[in-house]
Amino acid sequence: MKQIIKLSLVLSLLLPGIVSGQFLNYGKFKLNGETLYRPEAAPNSQNYYGTTPVTSLPSGAVSLNGASNIRRPWLPSPGKRNFQLVDMGGSKSKYFLSIDFRPDYISHQQWLNAGVTRLSQWTSDQTGGLYPFSGVPDNKKFLYLTESGLNGDYEGYYYWQKNLADIEQRFISTVPGYGPGVIVFPNLETSNYWERRYHGDNNGAGNIGHYPPWPQIKNDVVQLESQPGNMTVEQLFNSGVFYQEIAVRRQNRLKVLLKVIKRNGADTGLGSSAYQGDPNTNTLTTATRFLDEGSANVGNIGGGNGSITLNGRTYTGMTGSFWSEETVNLNYYYYFDCRINGVVLNDADYENPNHPYANISTAVELYKLIQDPNPVAREVGHWLGNDRLLRQVHGGNLIPSVRMTELHYEGGARWPKPFGAIYPWGDPAKIWLPPVTMRTIYMVNHFLEGETDKAGFHIFYAAGSPNQGILYNLTSQANLNHEFHTLDALFAARRDMETIIDKISGSTLVTQLDIRVGNTGNFESLNGVDSWNQNKPCFVARYKTTSTGTTVLLMGGYGQPDGTTRTDQVRIPGVGSGSAINVTYKGPDVQFFELFFPAGGGAMQYVAKSIVPAWDKQGYGGWVNNN
Repeated sequence: MKQIIKLSLVLSLLLPGIVSGQFLNYGKFKLNGETLYRPEAAPNSQNYYGTTPVTSLPSGAVSLNGASNIRRPWLPSPGKRNFQLVDMGGSKSKYFLSIDFRPDYISHQQWLNAGVTRLSQWTSDQTGGLYPFSGVPDNKKFLYLTESGLNGDYEGYYYWQKNLADIEQRFISTVPGYGPGVIVFPNLETSNYWERRYHGDNNGAGNIGHYPPWPQIKNDVVQLESQPGNMTVEQLFNSGVFYQEIAVRRQNRLKVLLKVIKRNGADTGLGSSAYQGDPNTNTLTTATRFLDEGSANVGNIGGGNGSITLNGRTYTGMTGSFWSEETVNLNYYYYFDCRINGVVLNDADYENPNHPYANISTAVELYKLIQDPNPVAREVGHWLGNDRLLRQVHGGNLIPSVRMTELHYEGGARWPKPFGAIYPWGDPAKIWLPPVTMRTIYMVNHFLEGETDKAGFHIFYAAGSPNQGILYNLTSQANLNHEFHTLDALFAARRDMETIIDKISGSTLVTQLDIRVGNTGNFESLNGVDSWNQNKPCFVARYKTTSTGTTVLLMGGYGQPDGTTRTDQVRIPGVGSGSAINVTYKGPDVQFFELFFPAGGGAMQYVAKSIVPAWDKQGYGGWVNNN
């Protein structure tokens, strides 16, 4: 007779089961050494199993090997501009959470109690106030430095034209010597590239900001770094070495920048990801890292053997890729397009009174229409691409990664006009990501990174000067005239993951699983990149083995519409002696299950269910309290 085998009991709402309406299937659990059986619940129940256990299996009943669903119900905040913190007593996870968004009525300590574990300079008082950044312990500091703060008036043209000693001195003067425990990411945008067109035409007309008109700079002298000698700017642009020179200058400057930030022990990485954008067909074969052209070289400017002294300070390791300087990576990856009924929303739709979303005035109604494509596969695939490129420059080792996203879509997706959500400069405000999407982004990345020190999750939110992420007089800000359910979902996801950090810690990650798609046909070996490119479900597992058996955490999902149910069968190569897990789930939400393979057992069938209609909410995922 088959039976459910578990190490830890998760009661009531956390138990999986089959909603059949007939009490023929029972789950078998152990509590304090006593064996208990629970019948399956009736359809539309808020539980997977009946709450009254029996001590023996009734005649004719069948028990099943089961997997416990891992999640807790959560309650979105009522009304607009409202955010209700749940005090979880702080997080014990090594995977940190940082948010550039803090209503002024929430203190640093309240933020920490709710699960935030690092505080950014943008959610601290910039001048005076009750919560200055200087009062934050180093092991709770997170900094995302702006380019204007780093380069000052060197931003753009002079970053490229000035010699390396000038640039190093500027970095020394603008970057404090942060010590161990602090995580610092510099963000360069204007100075990532140097192109002739930036300076306008031959008369300088049409130049862009931070790049002076051509007549003003064409005769400036540039000390070359890719080869000995000097050239004027005009000579350099007309030479055959321009792209070679740009590649070396970029590597040298970024190497020096990261070394300057690390000089007193802080952790750092470039404010971007090595892999850019969604997964694609060459994600696991490309050798291209963002901005990673050429190699650092100081041999032509007074250095040698990868070493150079600049302004009395010596820098070693000045060869190869600047990515190798990272001690932590910022996995900067934003969602650009918002899809309403499967069609990308753009600025023109905001003006169309006949568009399906035109007259919606609540987030609950709007999120019913939005669905992001295959979110689990999207996140896993991107992470795999970034992980692979970083390992190549870190001796095959994985360095901690911080997933950074925004609260909203980057593209032309605006809150419908009835919200009246308008930025101070007059543009309609951007739609925040659906709660189910934010939940998925956070939980997938926490699961992939595991309980790794300095890995984490950061919400970038630039509210503007003078207080950046601190939101004063919240009710008066028109751009925030909407529900904050995206934040509610993020904190709920944080609390869910808190329940399994002991099982994640020390576990082994498996990203290539065998999946029988739709529970039909043959098993296919799929990872997140495969699943994204082929529009198939994606599953990832973590496991820990002891003398009694193997505890498995299974994560996965598929970008199916809300209300749609499917079953996929999953095997974990090398784990469970070929045991298969039948996973039945609804909608696009990420799914988490825990199961146990006993030592010495053969191949078995397991059942993993996560459907409780009373707790499902379109755009929000499962386990949302609708009351």
